[in-house]
Amino acid sequence: MKRASRRILLGCALALAVALLHGSGACSRSMSGAGARTLYVDAESGDDDHDCATAQTACRTLQRAADLLRGGNELVVGPGTYFETPVFDELGSSKEFPVWIRAEPRGSAVVSGMWEAAARGKVGWREEGGGVYSTPSEARLFGSYGGVFLFRFLTVAELRAATAKSNAGPISTPDYGFAIEHGRLHLRLPKGENPNGKSLLFSPPSWDDEGEPKAVIRINDSPYVILDGLQVEGSGTFCVVFDQKSPFATVRNTLLHHCRYGLRLPDQSLVEWTEYSYPGLLGFAEEVGRRNGGKQHVFDLLKDYQPAWLEGGLADSYGHDGTSTGLEFRFNFMHEALDGESLGDFEYSSSHHNVYRSNYDDHVEMESWAGHRSRELRLHDSLFLSAGVISHQGESIEGPQHVYENVWYFLDDPGREMWTIIKSDAPASRAGIHYRNNLLWAARSELFWEERDRATLHFLDNILVFDRNLNHRIGGVAESDRNYLINDEDKPWLRGADGKYGGRASEAVVTHSGDRHVFSPGPGWVPGVGPFDGKNALGPDWPRPARTVFSDEIPERWKQRRDHAAVGSQ
Repeated sequence: MKRASRRILLGCALALAVALLHGSGACSRSMSGAGARTLYVDAESGDDDHDCATAQTACRTLQRAADLLRGGNELVVGPGTYFETPVFDELGSSKEFPVWIRAEPRGSAVVSGMWEAAARGKVGWREEGGGVYSTPSEARLFGSYGGVFLFRFLTVAELRAATAKSNAGPISTPDYGFAIEHGRLHLRLPKGENPNGKSLLFSPPSWDDEGEPKAVIRINDSPYVILDGLQVEGSGTFCVVFDQKSPFATVRNTLLHHCRYGLRLPDQSLVEWTEYSYPGLLGFAEEVGRRNGGKQHVFDLLKDYQPAWLEGGLADSYGHDGTSTGLEFRFNFMHEALDGESLGDFEYSSSHHNVYRSNYDDHVEMESWAGHRSRELRLHDSLFLSAGVISHQGESIEGPQHVYENVWYFLDDPGREMWTIIKSDAPASRAGIHYRNNLLWAARSELFWEERDRATLHFLDNILVFDRNLNHRIGGVAESDRNYLINDEDKPWLRGADGKYGGRASEAVVTHSGDRHVFSPGPGWVPGVGPFDGKNALGPDWPRPARTVFSDEIPERWKQRRDHAAVGSQ
């Protein structure tokens, strides 16, 4: 039996004795978590012998506070790094009495699943020659040093040679990284630095190294929990897991770094102003490109070469144990990852007003590899930059899926040409995949790629800007009309019978000014086409800044609790 459960049962036994003497229902009230209370945790000055009731009597660990936390409570997490994997279990939270776990100030509290001794610079490293050092270690998925991404080689020989022998052939890599061999972690830092005394981040093993997924933070049997302002880092599987008995979760202002998946989410969850990233991966990709004649082999290295892919994303549902429904993702920033978002793992859900940048496989996966039908999904009012595409590839996709009023801009990554903007190999269905009122802008690129001839895609009222569109006509487009096409040649089947050809890219229908993320309609723009009809205030920070920012609004579900209390007092 868990400590928290034993404590509740003991408390109920005492409350029952009091109730028998005084005729009260004290136990049922304590179990409902009706009391509003604020608890405090401080990694630097707290003490787990304290009661957590004030900032001066703060606990030291999150787990100590988790054992005391109940519905209606706030938990204020002070600055510092918490090397623990806390479990928030059976909190008695509800719509009327949610739990709000927040960092103060936001972004200052780091909950880390990383190897603590290495992060604190307390690992002893043995010199192996050639700038390589080693230490006993279990398997690790990835590492980081001072913001530099440390790539995992399969052998020490490849680490020393700075060459990965992948399916794409030999790939030259940066001359630093690590490899696990014969029970030892072999490490080479940039410029051959000595790692002794240095702070190094190494994740725990992944699914492929051991079967049980480990989360940094876990919330069980507790609906209406709000996570706000934490940094969570270091997991070969998930940063944060909410079990299926914890619906109506809110995750906001949260930085999810160095985790294969950011979140596992139940029904009716909300994720906003949150960031998902592998910091340093962009610099790694640029260095790989410089060493390989401009070819960015990040996909080959992180997916084809490694046995444990870094494929993941902001959030996941429950695989073959069931999808989650009714979710909303908004104002989030997904960057420097293999995949940004896995919206297809959910159903009857929406994602909007997000920024996606440099996700080296997919910006958004609209399919579910667990076989869910990915029904009634909406992706809109978002900005897609640099590497990364939209994928609709799963055989199980039923749809419909609606993608509208977004901007794709793939000219912000000089020297990189997109293979395609959309990967679609979904089965044809009456529900279909619908692209409306988008701007899709690239140099030499395909608009879409389909391996088989399936009439699934519907393109209406979009602005398509290419130096050269590489598609030839195939039967995969069920409908294409009223599109405004800028291209080196007219393709009537792509613009549609009621569409318009606006000439070459030099005569482009849209322009961008000094800031590369500023978009405005040009003189040839057709009203009703594209995402511009007065709805979007397009500017350098549309639809949200492409950097770490926090919202200081009170969480919606905490407002609901306050409003409920106000009504109850009348």
